[in-house]
Amino acid sequence: MRRLLRPLLFLCLLSTAALAAAQTSWPSQPIRLVMSGAPGTPPDVVGRLFASALGDSLGTPVVVENKTGIGSVIAMAEVHRSPADGHTLLYAVNNVFSVNPLVSMGTPDARPDFVRQPLDAFKPVGTTLQQGLVLIATKGFPAEDFAALVAHVKGHPGQVNYGSYGAGSLPHLAMEMVAERNGLDMAHIPYKGGALTDLIAGHISLLIEPVGTALPHIQAGAVKALAYTGTQRHRSLPDVPTLGELGSGEPVFGWHAIWVRADTPPAIAERLAAELRKAAATPQVQQRLQDLGYDPLTSEPDAIVNRMTAEAGGWAKLVQDRNINLTQ
Repeated sequence: MRRLLRPLLFLCLLSTAALAAAQTSWPSQPIRLVMSGAPGTPPDVVGRLFASALGDSLGTPVVVENKTGIGSVIAMAEVHRSPADGHTLLYAVNNVFSVNPLVSMGTPDARPDFVRQPLDAFKPVGTTLQQGLVLIATKGFPAEDFAALVAHVKGHPGQVNYGSYGAGSLPHLAMEMVAERNGLDMAHIPYKGGALTDLIAGHISLLIEPVGTALPHIQAGAVKALAYTGTQRHRSLPDVPTLGELGSGEPVFGWHAIWVRADTPPAIAERLAAELRKAAATPQVQQRLQDLGYDPLTSEPDAIVNRMTAEAGGWAKLVQDRNINLTQ
């Protein structure tokens, strides 16, 4: 028995030593934080905030790289083909993992495995924030409240357009949910970035926008806020009703998380998670998120996976019924 146990004990010691070495030697070079959001979008703004805080905590530069396009597939591919050594991270909004596996890319073989089964390819490190979305209209839109919006769109079927940050994005799904609940026929215009700018300029009529980026323009009177997607009214928009109050949809929250390749050494992922929690707890980060209208969110990896799975189940029927796909 002792002869059998000795090799096993030796292997365990080697494994423990390897994990410890990986943890103490990481990071050994600058870290890349890859995101699909275009510069200036909410993921980019918050990702850069956390990149700076993580860099300070680790004593190593954390460089943000924007890889936009195809519903975050380009950003996912960049991380997936990089070494699983904790030096390349993915900053993603929740729909990347909960919705992208549900939507078509045109042909059955067009979606890589890491899109169809993302939790086999990536594992979560931790979350950064949560926020609701707000349905806003261009300043000249002929409706001052949600009921008037519904009446106007019904009176002009197919003529009112709305923007989103790409097919399958949360703004797209939320607007499709509103359209389905109210029997609305609207034209969808997907953007890689700049949808809010075009709304303010009057080039599109409607947009469901993360509250953090919409709020300054609502307060300045540049756009109209007609509905909020949270479970209760936003603290900065007390006069804007929720979709639940209006009978026009379920709560929709965008939340952001940092991910690594699934085969990243556990010791590195655990240290990264600890450093992320430390960065999130700094007064500077907490205050900046509050100032932007976001709610700080710190979730453990298991809770992230459970929430993703539940959200995927909630969106599946809408994706099928509205034929939402990444070619739109």
